[in-house]
Amino acid sequence: MSAQPSGVMQMIDTLQLGGAERMAVNIANQLPPEHFASHMCITRQNGPLAGEIAPQVQQLVLDRTRRLDLDAFARLRKYIVQHRIRLIHAHGSSLFLAQMMKALRPSLQVIWHAHYGGYASAKGRGLLLGLALQRTDAVFVVNHPLVGWVTATYGLAPDRVRYLPNFVLRPAGVGPAPDLPGTPENRLICVANLRPLKDQLGLVQAMVNVVAEQPEVHLLLVGAEPDATYSAQVRAAIQQGGWVHRFTCWGSVRM
Repeated sequence: MSAQPSGVMQMIDTLQLGGAERMAVNIANQLPPEHFASHMCITRQNGPLAGEIAPQVQQLVLDRTRRLDLDAFARLRKYIVQHRIRLIHAHGSSLFLAQMMKALRPSLQVIWHAHYGGYASAKGRGLLLGLALQRTDAVFVVNHPLVGWVTATYGLAPDRVRYLPNFVLRPAGVGPAPDLPGTPENRLICVANLRPLKDQLGLVQAMVNVVAEQPEVHLLLVGAEPDATYSAQVRAAIQQGGWVHRFTCWGSVRM
């Protein structure tokens, strides 16, 4: 008799458009079904990326509206038991909910995926995060400085921390790439939602140095614009720098 596939749950707060959300969906979709039964738990708000979850991935939407939601906790625990979930891959702040489930079911394994590169430059030590990480079986980080941050700040053994760069999956049936502004040898593309932590404003300000080396450079900003104030600041900086002919803001698109 063949062994039953292990239940693995991706856990994330939302499936709005974003890098962490995209990685959670990609990982859930790519787990080989002969070895893993893949599940996706959205703890708070569903979003457009839910439509890209593969058919074999089972979904649970908790719709939490507050931190202490006993009904959501009970539904999640019941789901974990019914579907024999053995591992929770928690993305971002969902780590705390995953650790609550581990406290109720100690056999659960928990992986934390740290998507925010700014952790490495943040000052201070989060006590709650430190307590949660001590019970975490492994940590994935999106850049090399985060490896040192986790091991030095929280004392995790290096063999419990792994660098996992973001990856892109090309959907099946996608046609040829569209025509893009600029020439290939002078084209830069930044794929990230326009938000302060992504620092597109700094990228715009750095163009004075780029243009000095590459006079024909053209920069494409690809990503949603959830922060209208910040988007306005970026566009104003483009205007003030005289870079209008060197920039294209594409918003959220599929290429």
